[in-house]
Amino acid sequence: VSTQSTWVGYALINGTLLTMVGVLMKYLPHVKTFHIQTFRGVLSVVLGSWMTKTYGEAHYGKTRKENANLILRGVIGIGSTSLWLYGLSAVPLSDSITLFQTNTLWSCILAPILLHEPTSRTTFLALGASMLGVVLVMRPYFIFQHFPSLLNPKDIQRGRGETDSLQHFLGLFANVGAAFLYSTVQLAIRGLRKTSNPIRINLYASFISAIAGPIGMMFQGPLNFLELSFTENAIFWGMILFSYLGNLCMTRSFQLGETRIISILNYFQIVLGFLFDLVIFDFQPPLCAFLGAAIIISTSVYIILKS
Repeated sequence: VSTQSTWVGYALINGTLLTMVGVLMKYLPHVKTFHIQTFRGVLSVVLGSWMTKTYGEAHYGKTRKENANLILRGVIGIGSTSLWLYGLSAVPLSDSITLFQTNTLWSCILAPILLHEPTSRTTFLALGASMLGVVLVMRPYFIFQHFPSLLNPKDIQRGRGETDSLQHFLGLFANVGAAFLYSTVQLAIRGLRKTSNPIRINLYASFISAIAGPIGMMFQGPLNFLELSFTENAIFWGMILFSYLGNLCMTRSFQLGETRIISILNYFQIVLGFLFDLVIFDFQPPLCAFLGAAIIISTSVYIILKS
């Protein structure tokens, strides 16, 4: 098996596993974000510590600045994951994944500011076009009420106030916020590449997740596994395992492959999101969601290849 097919395989497995996390999240609406963060963090700490020992890596950074950056990366990562998990529970899977995949666009906006990387005029034009895609996916009713053929019946009901739209509204912006925070995580990892290995970066994030999770559970309430059925317990632990394995595959793919190609392969998740909505949840995404996803994917691929 060639090296290229190996890291491409890791990238596609990562996309499939993280999409499955979104699917399983839909079956556990009463499980809160910090319940998942807690047990995901504990499992990742155990497995990450074992990997660190196995590969002979140090658990902590060599300098105070490196350790501070690792902690900051972990804190921002927890915020991004928490918002994404909430967004998954509040909006259709295809909308959630499409909006989260705008993290590449946010990285291109922030890179000139934080890393002083040059950005061409055509890249900014592509970013402007991608924002049109974001509006199409979010499809605010005050804009699209004159184009009902682009919407589905649930969008129209929410726009007319016939159903509760607040959770859906917050879920959309939670996904955008998660994408924005994740883009800063990507930039932080880029800055840590010269000093920290992926195992240590993930281990710090896991420690912070294992600490922040119980604190969040003080406000959201504990999770009683005895109240969950056998199937719900299996779904919960499957979601935790898929999340960890997906992160592991992502790290491994970035170790072996080309960053820009892997970034493009991540848009495979959007295709899976639409497919699972249609097949598993019997949800028909509206036309404007397809158009928005197409614009976001095309402009993102252009930006990635150009840079």
